[in-house]
Amino acid sequence: MGDTQTAFSFYQTLASISFTLLGLWFVVLGIGRGDWGSPARHRERLHVALFFFLPGTMGLASVLGGTNPLAWRVVFVLGAVIGLVESVPFLIGHQGLPGTVERVLGVLAPLLYLLVALAAFVPGPRAGLAPLQIEGFVIAAVFLLGLTHLWRAFAETPVAVSSRPR
Repeated sequence: MGDTQTAFSFYQTLASISFTLLGLWFVVLGIGRGDWGSPARHRERLHVALFFFLPGTMGLASVLGGTNPLAWRVVFVLGAVIGLVESVPFLIGHQGLPGTVERVLGVLAPLLYLLVALAAFVPGPRAGLAPLQIEGFVIAAVFLLGLTHLWRAFAETPVAVSSRPR
């Protein structure tokens, strides 16, 4: 009972924080840090948003699914597929990433989404962890990768106001 309750508490917290950061991310983009005019920047900013939307949705599904493992497993696999469908073309389209950090971050996303999908098929406890707990570690890594992207976006030098199109 304790492990299940801990997992549900984790997923409740994850969903709340994920959706809060997603909303704040869109607010920040709306007040001018997003550079929505460039198709490449637009795609990159939506790529970052998915790191909060998918973990939040998966966390919400695990809480709403209760003790029914099929409910959260289906949503986690669907979330992983969406993450893969978005992150693999994003990675391929950004082969010219400027630095080592960018390349590593680009490769991590599809790998983590693949792990999310695989962990949904873990039949029972492994290494003392329930399947929902294993998913928690992987989803937390996806969320942390999103925070890394968020930090990098805020660390960029903003475009000068005078050079922005009106």
